[in-house]
Formats: sequence, C-alpha cells, structure tokens
Amino acid sequence: MILPQDKTGFVYLIASIANMEMSYIGQTDSISRRMNEHNSGIGAVATAPALYKPYCLAAYLTGLSHMDKSGRMSLERSWQSFNETKERVEGKIDLETRIEQGRRVMAEHNRHCDEDKKIRLVVTVERTT
Repeated sequence: MILPQDKTGFVYLIASIANMEMSYIGQTDSISRRMNEHNSGIGAVATAPALYKPYCLAAYLTGLSHMDKSGRMSLERSWQSFNETKERVEGKIDLETRIEQGRRVMAEHNRHCDEDKKIRLVVTVERTT
C-alpha cells in the first residue's frame, strides 16, 4: 500500500499481521516515517517485540493540518479511551470494532467544528472470508 507522504499530521491505528489482536494507536506528523519506525523496532515500546512484526496500517485520521501535536494527541487519547471502554464492557474487541471507535472519534470532532476543520477516517484494511 502506498502511504501518504505529506506531513500534515495523522492519528493512526496499526495492527500486527502476526496477531491481529495486537494493535496500537498513535499520532505523528509523518505516517510513512512512523510505519517504518514501528516495523524496524524503534517505533514505540509496545510495538518493539519481534513476535508482533510486521505491522499494517489499519486506519488513520487525516485532515489534521489545522492541529498541532497536542491536538493530535487529544484525538489519540480519545480513540484509545473509546477502545478501552468498549473492551471493559464487551471483553476482547476485534480490529473492526477498534476501527469503528476511530469513526466515533471523527464524528465527535466533526460535530463541534467548522467545515474547513473537519477530519476524516481512512480505513486501509477489510475483512475477507
């Protein structure tokens, strides 16, 4: 998959190809660079273990050029919090549910902002049977 090369800012969800239950939500100004870091073991402590590599990009929020790092971190925390709450209520949740929580973050953000500051969720994986 071709990753966005711009540096406008993203909040993203990655999943381990080896174990799709292992996922990580982060924020960055360069998604291409960050994916390379996660897959090389220098991305984050949570994504460092070799048994989970490689990672694929499952979904990301884009249209964040109006936000700084703290704004992206706020969206990141919301996405993480929605997933944690869902897990407490329902037990383990699958990747599709984690992605849906990103859609919820997008909807919450877009409900309270002007048209030119709306964000969107790009889903990059799909379930096959």
